[in-house]
Amino acid sequence: GWVLEDLLFPGMAHLEAFAAAGVPVINSALTLFRAQNKYVTSAHLAAEGALGYPVITGRDPVALRSWMAELGGPAVTKPVFGFGGRGLQRADTAADLQPVLAGVEQSGENYYAMPWVQNPGRDIRVYTVNHHAVFAMYRYAPAGQWVTNVKAGGQIAMCPLIEDISALASRASRAVGTLIGGVDIGEDTATGELVVYEVNSCPTCEPPVLLAAADFLAAAARDVDAAVRTWRPAKVYDGVDDDPALFHPSKHGLIRQR
Repeated sequence: GWVLEDLLFPGMAHLEAFAAAGVPVINSALTLFRAQNKYVTSAHLAAEGALGYPVITGRDPVALRSWMAELGGPAVTKPVFGFGGRGLQRADTAADLQPVLAGVEQSGENYYAMPWVQNPGRDIRVYTVNHHAVFAMYRYAPAGQWVTNVKAGGQIAMCPLIEDISALASRASRAVGTLIGGVDIGEDTATGELVVYEVNSCPTCEPPVLLAAADFLAAAARDVDAAVRTWRPAKVYDGVDDDPALFHPSKHGLIRQR
């Protein structure tokens, strides 16, 4: 399953039909829904102990303002459905919430908010296959900005998969059910902890991830249940590697020098 936005619900219907016909489905209809609805993602992460902060969703402006007052610090608001850094806004005061609430009133869609995480100007995208972390990259926000997504102009660099990052990404992937996915992790400089921002069910995969995914899919095509039980990545990128071939050629101009 690899469908987004307007194609999500018709895509989910087709995936359910395939599954009913006995066709093995990787990233099921329910997995896609879980990962692409930030509220549902948060609920599953919390159930697995992989969400370390409070979130809120809804349309009530009073509830959002009260939540932020109780939070006692800045927050980030996002569309419940969305990707690529679109629609992210930082609110330092209750007054900053007004454009968000105006958008909710106009669109009829829910807001979603989480605390601002003090970070070193980057986040970590971890790619998982069969819930195993195989490759990760740092994503750096442009100078003077805070949104790190590549689509928003961010830079990238290979990130070695240390044990703490791999374990958290694996737990988040299992919580949401992404057999092929991406987990966005932040480094909280205030607490020294790692936190999960999102789980992505349709990530843009770099070459090492495509190799691992192809190997997993070949095994799943023969016996999906056995593949899920036994498949492990042949290579995990757990050391520093500055080879630009780790990234798609279209991103070579975005690689940040160490």
